[in-house]
Amino acid sequence: MEEKIKATDYIYNLARRTERLATIAQHSSALGALARVLREEGRKSFNLRLNIVSIFFMMSFFPKFHQRLLEQKIGKTTLNILVLEVQCMETMMQEFLCKILVRKSIALLIITVTFLKKLSIFKQNMDVMKENGIIYRLSVLIRCQHESLLLAVLRLLWNLSFDPGLRMDMIKCKVIQALEMLLKDKKFEHLVFGLLYNLSTDAEGRKAFLETDIGPMILEAMTVESRQNITGELVALAVNLTTLPHTSEIICRSQGLERFIQRAIQFRNPLLFKVIKNISQSETAKPQLIRFLPALIDVIKRPDSCTFLQVEVMKIFNQMTTSGDVFYRLVEDTDLLQFFAALMKSSLMEEEEIFLEIVVFVGAVRSDRIAAKIADSGLVRRMCTYFLQKKKDSEIVLQLLWTLGQLLLHATTSKEVVTCDKVRHMIASSIQIVKKFVPSWLISWKRYICNTRPSSRDSKEIPLVCYGL
Repeated sequence: MEEKIKATDYIYNLARRTERLATIAQHSSALGALARVLREEGRKSFNLRLNIVSIFFMMSFFPKFHQRLLEQKIGKTTLNILVLEVQCMETMMQEFLCKILVRKSIALLIITVTFLKKLSIFKQNMDVMKENGIIYRLSVLIRCQHESLLLAVLRLLWNLSFDPGLRMDMIKCKVIQALEMLLKDKKFEHLVFGLLYNLSTDAEGRKAFLETDIGPMILEAMTVESRQNITGELVALAVNLTTLPHTSEIICRSQGLERFIQRAIQFRNPLLFKVIKNISQSETAKPQLIRFLPALIDVIKRPDSCTFLQVEVMKIFNQMTTSGDVFYRLVEDTDLLQFFAALMKSSLMEEEEIFLEIVVFVGAVRSDRIAAKIADSGLVRRMCTYFLQKKKDSEIVLQLLWTLGQLLLHATTSKEVVTCDKVRHMIASSIQIVKKFVPSWLISWKRYICNTRPSSRDSKEIPLVCYGL
């Protein structure tokens, strides 16, 4: 190998003198030998491939030598050498830089972390960093007191947090607990919110938040009066964390929930209402939400409220239907049902999600005291129409079947259901199918009909045959 390096170095020195290039180019066998050595042994020695590539580089300046270079496929071979050099350089640089992270020089650490951040935008570089324990080394630096170094570390962690494996390493190295301390410093909160959001996207990551007080801190950050704009990362983090029942319970017991609800109503940000929807699943939250129900009705009825916002408010209503008499009185004393009927008509059946939430709501609030108002609102007829239009959508059909079944239990709403001939015949056909495959079910069904049969006055309007018997 040493002899080949010396020989190619001698030829390179000759090639540096342009008057010698023509003589070199005339020896096609020598050029072929150089190209073969570069392809076969260039990977073994940096100096060998440097000498040969330099020779061909000198020849490339003169068009009359280009044909010779093409014949030896020098372009392809050179590109392969460049790829090899890049790979070797990146691997050596990453391994070298990762090891430097244990040094004590602040200036050196800042430069090293900055270089690693630039390299971390490529997946293959992240893999090398992971193999060299990058997260453990950064978890030590994140507790430093130097502002510039800490900012560089947070930016690098932000890039690395998009890799699922590296996120798990951050959880194991208690990065979330370290970030909790940084939330108290306004200079870092934007980066910290973004990093915490990425860590909260996995189920395992969200569980790690239970060991901290980040939930109430996030709620407090969103209710500070001086904060004019709530960043997307902050509210998205709140959405993820409030999916945990324990976090919602802690937030409910904090002092900031009512201020947060007021702020959500003020800004009418759909994501803020998604947070409230998650929290409303907690029984502890419902007493605090009850007094905001009139304001929530105003939000959903505003002409400029988007469908996404209306859906989230409807989901809150559907969580609150278990609140009993207070909620029923609110439905009785407002035109909410009439508004829903108008909304279903104006949406032209395009917004399926809002329609589905209305169907769930009607099925949940139906009762003897509300049934007449449901019938008068026109909601039952709208649902029957939609039921016939969406026969192929299993989710909507199943929910509609359940709600229509609940409405059949009340005389005033059952009249509205059975006056729709197509719906009545579809229900009868469904009963016939069940009877065919489950004959024993017929006895139970007849007993049920006898126990729930309408009065004699109503029975003329709702004949027993409508049930398929």
